[in-house]
Amino acid sequence: MGRTPKVADTAAKTTPDFPTMVKKRFRDGRIVGIDDSVWLYRSVPLAPVSEARSSEDAVNAGHAIQQAMNGLAGMVRLRNKTRNMNRGGYRQIHMLLVNIPQYFEPPIDHPNHAYLKEAFSDVLTYRRALVFGVRLNAQLGTGSLRSAFDSAVESIVRGGTPMSDYDRDFEDVDQILTRAGLNVPDPTDFRFLNGWFNYGMNADVPVVYHDNHVHFFQSGPAARAASRVGLDDCSEWSEMNGTHALTFAAVESFELPYVSVYEDTGRWASRMIESDFTAVSVRGKVEPPQVTREVMRKQIVDYRQELEERREKNKLDRAELEEKQSELEQVERDYSAGTAPATLMDASVVVAMPGLVEDVNATSASYVVQLSAMQNRQPGALAEMMLASSISANPYLEDLPATTIAYSGLPSLSNVGDRQGSALLGITERDRQPVWLGHTAVADEDVPPLFLVAGGSGSGKSMLAQFLAYQQAQADVPNILIDPKTGQDLSPTVLSGGGQVISLDDLVTSDGALDPLRFSATPEVGVDMAASAIITVNPWSDPRLLAQFEVPLYTAIGRGVSMGAVCTGQALQMAFEAEHDPRHKQLLWEMIDPIMRAWQQSPLMRAFTGMNPSTQGLRVANGTTLIKVGDYRLELPTPGTPPVSFPQRLAVATLKMMFTGAGLALTGRDGVLHMDEAWVVTGTTPEEAERAGRLARSQRFLPILYSQDITGAVNAKLMNHVSRMAIGPLDDVNQARAALQIARLEETPERLNRITAKKTIGTTGDEVAPNWGSLRPLTDPATRQNLRGTVFIYSDLAGRAVPTEVKLPPQFLKIASTNRLDVNLRNQQASV
Repeated sequence: MGRTPKVADTAAKTTPDFPTMVKKRFRDGRIVGIDDSVWLYRSVPLAPVSEARSSEDAVNAGHAIQQAMNGLAGMVRLRNKTRNMNRGGYRQIHMLLVNIPQYFEPPIDHPNHAYLKEAFSDVLTYRRALVFGVRLNAQLGTGSLRSAFDSAVESIVRGGTPMSDYDRDFEDVDQILTRAGLNVPDPTDFRFLNGWFNYGMNADVPVVYHDNHVHFFQSGPAARAASRVGLDDCSEWSEMNGTHALTFAAVESFELPYVSVYEDTGRWASRMIESDFTAVSVRGKVEPPQVTREVMRKQIVDYRQELEERREKNKLDRAELEEKQSELEQVERDYSAGTAPATLMDASVVVAMPGLVEDVNATSASYVVQLSAMQNRQPGALAEMMLASSISANPYLEDLPATTIAYSGLPSLSNVGDRQGSALLGITERDRQPVWLGHTAVADEDVPPLFLVAGGSGSGKSMLAQFLAYQQAQADVPNILIDPKTGQDLSPTVLSGGGQVISLDDLVTSDGALDPLRFSATPEVGVDMAASAIITVNPWSDPRLLAQFEVPLYTAIGRGVSMGAVCTGQALQMAFEAEHDPRHKQLLWEMIDPIMRAWQQSPLMRAFTGMNPSTQGLRVANGTTLIKVGDYRLELPTPGTPPVSFPQRLAVATLKMMFTGAGLALTGRDGVLHMDEAWVVTGTTPEEAERAGRLARSQRFLPILYSQDITGAVNAKLMNHVSRMAIGPLDDVNQARAALQIARLEETPERLNRITAKKTIGTTGDEVAPNWGSLRPLTDPATRQNLRGTVFIYSDLAGRAVPTEVKLPPQFLKIASTNRLDVNLRNQQASV
């Protein structure tokens, strides 16, 4: 154990002075304490609790702990149903939750490791881990007389108990914990947990104990500097480097009503985490519910009698009496029905809080638990919290239902996203966990392909698209960014990352650069898409002619392709020339002539209806390819309304072919397609949504669709094809409801209010302040300094939905912002 540092103390000892309670660790999770006790520790999976998708998901996060405790309770061999006769067989358990702040560090093997580490060097995250330990029982040998004799001899000769004597109990306990969903801790996690009080680093550091807190020094020089100042007065130590303090406290009592595990009231551990507690330790002995039931029956009889006596003496009014009796009846029903959980007897909860804390109850957890400062018991508190410890420093012991621990929020971690990914989407708002986006995860897991980003104008969704594309390009992931907004130019970001820019002006001056027959994987797919584009335009204008020509159009394009045509106009021309039946030829002329007249008049029509078979189709390079509208005006309809005029229909068809052509250009390359104003592609008909999903799945690319019209996506039944969704700020409450519906999230007032909230509070002047309750990007009204990026409620492939802040590095913001003021400033700097 660490002690007050002594300078130049080199006296040798016959036995080592262990810095923690751990003497030895085995790869299977067994740990030998310095008192020769043997413990088995397993990692508990962490999941969102406070920000769980639903109350059911919040409860599911605690099931592993509950099942583990129930399983251990079942190991007790009951002699009868009295506590005193059975308590000797109860299993001792220890849970340790560690929550350490540290600076963001991307995986060492990430392709963008150097860039991300520099760009987010000041971003603070949390490393969190939770383990569940069980003290193992030894038995002589493996069951045979010979092994029992050998074990006894070894104990006499060498001292201690052979590890083989724990093998049978290890197998039994391991089976219970594995069935509950617990895992073998990683070696790096063990080092982190063993030295948690030193930020998860080396546990063997100088320590100074004071009455109500403990100081830790990361090096000898730091300890000697404190020694020169004076070890009794730590008021000046806060200015020193390499030292930090922890305040240890104990849970004196639980102020918890008897409520359902689905209610938020009982999540006391979550509130400790939200208050930045460094660690929480829970110890106790697991009692079977059958024993607790007998104890409860006797206590309930005595308690009812006490309540009645208090009422008769006017110390309890009728309403309070009925409330307490109702609670007793509920407890009695649960235990009598045989559904009661195990009990954690003599439960001790000790916590560590960062810094020097004067009032340990000044936290958000204080209304459900009462903390007691462990005055003059700080060394014992630290020792009790250590792995494999047999020290008991907390005098406040409670008998608690296992549910009070399991569903307290101990395994809470607001994490979301893929295990690994080429791009960092953001940082979770609450627990500051990195959110990774894997561009091949959809194909690997065989789930619907579409990723939908919902956000209104100015919400920051175009900035997100640029940042994802920039990272993907640096990781050698081919990606295409389609920007259909007239007058907007995302070229600086793309060019700075080594990408290429294709303007719509370039496409319309070429012959059929977007013609689907030029880049389709199969002729059948090309015919289907070419006919669909022309039908969308409807050059005949008359709906009756559209219905009349639909089938002949497919037939004619298909016939031309079978004759060797490689572009749509050529296919129609060849089909017309090959037709010898006068009646059919007249029908073809009536169908084709309006198409050709539109082709002659409209550059957009020529972009996806090629005539020259020698023209090349759309080609993209590695990195990012930006396809922009630039100054070319596309007359898009209002989001949520169908295209009516010929220019509107032409613009919609062009964007659809951009999407299709870009997707097919990424065929087999595991690339990413970023599509802004995506409602044009997916918000018109269910057939278009199905087409987009089918294309992405078959060609192995990830489509990320950015849209402000979400009601249209609902009408098109897009939710059947969406596996990921990011919901940003939306102005219209109906759009917010539609976004929650697609993400399959419950429509709560809190979610709706946050999605639609304004970015500022107040009206004018000094009264205006950033609204931190909104999802919108926040800036200082006076200095325009960026305070926070856009927050998206991100729903991932695993079904988690967690608010995630999109953090953009300052250097990236300088070249990427599309805000008018930022663009003007950038242009001024470029002209100097």
